[in-house]
Amino acid sequence: MLQTIHDTTAQSAYTLGLGLEDAIEKADSSNLELVDRLNAMWSLTRSTMWALRNPIDGGQIFSGITLSKVLEARADTFTVIASIPASLELQGVGPQLSTIKRSQLFTIAHNALTNAFRHPDAENVTISLEFREENLRMSVSDDGTGLPDDYAVRGRGFRNMNADAERMGGGLLVESNRNGTTVSCTVPN
Repeated sequence: MLQTIHDTTAQSAYTLGLGLEDAIEKADSSNLELVDRLNAMWSLTRSTMWALRNPIDGGQIFSGITLSKVLEARADTFTVIASIPASLELQGVGPQLSTIKRSQLFTIAHNALTNAFRHPDAENVTISLEFREENLRMSVSDDGTGLPDDYAVRGRGFRNMNADAERMGGGLLVESNRNGTTVSCTVPN
């Protein structure tokens, strides 16, 4: 199923994006309405590609791939689609995590990356995965302008991330200021 999504819809969205990039470059800048429409379509196409890649990248978890490898693939996907460099930093050796825990951690990372994607003022994003003796800490940090004061009541993203962290017996911490945002999740091994 995931291969089918990749080979059909995701590839079509990617090709559409390439065509839109070309059209934007060739558009006559004197026709601002056309340029604005092309840019809006390109933005929608990028969002669609990001959404389509979620089950493809996340599906690796159910194939037994380690959390660090799945997050590394997600960082690569983010870099390509968002045009914002993203990297994975690892500390320690990861314990054997259940599929459910890997899936919930992936979902938290995905939601945090989505926030960085939607607020494109970030120039860099870092996913950190720190394996400690008793717990693991995963964080997603960007160097954007920070979250609005009412971020916690907008949408469901932060509520869902917090609920996932609590289901794993851990907690979520969001730190944000005008120099960036870090979403951290600490859970027991």
